[in-house]
Amino acid sequence: MNVSLKLGRNTANKPLELHFLPAKIFEDGTTDVDNYFNSYTRKGLDGILTNAVRGFPLKGEILKSPSNYRAFVLQSSEKHSEAKVIHNMYISGKFDNFTYWNYDKVPSKADTYKQALQMLDISKELCAPVLDSEILIEIDGMGLVIGGQENTI
Repeated sequence: MNVSLKLGRNTANKPLELHFLPAKIFEDGTTDVDNYFNSYTRKGLDGILTNAVRGFPLKGEILKSPSNYRAFVLQSSEKHSEAKVIHNMYISGKFDNFTYWNYDKVPSKADTYKQALQMLDISKELCAPVLDSEILIEIDGMGLVIGGQENTI
């Protein structure tokens, strides 16, 4: 399968305002989000945002994109020809932060989505190169035997 990545027609330098909602919306059209959603968002004394979708209460918070990462919104399209399918991905915008929402539950570190974001930091640490000197320091600290000689502290 071939996939090509292209800049979208409406890609602007202005960051997008994104909301991660715990809902599926079966529509590709546009709506006045400021009027019908954002104007009803309230911030509590604890910093937690509240709102509702279709009568279901939402609680949320604004999350920043992980440091050292750039966040983009991608949209896909498919073109079918006789023998193959052509997949195109378009960068339709970028964002620095987004509002994360839960149904009637305060967002916490236990949320799977927030745990997925933490995995970016964990993977960075796991993939970092380890110097030989760091390995030797660890071995010395454990008192392991290397090459028939016992290493002690």
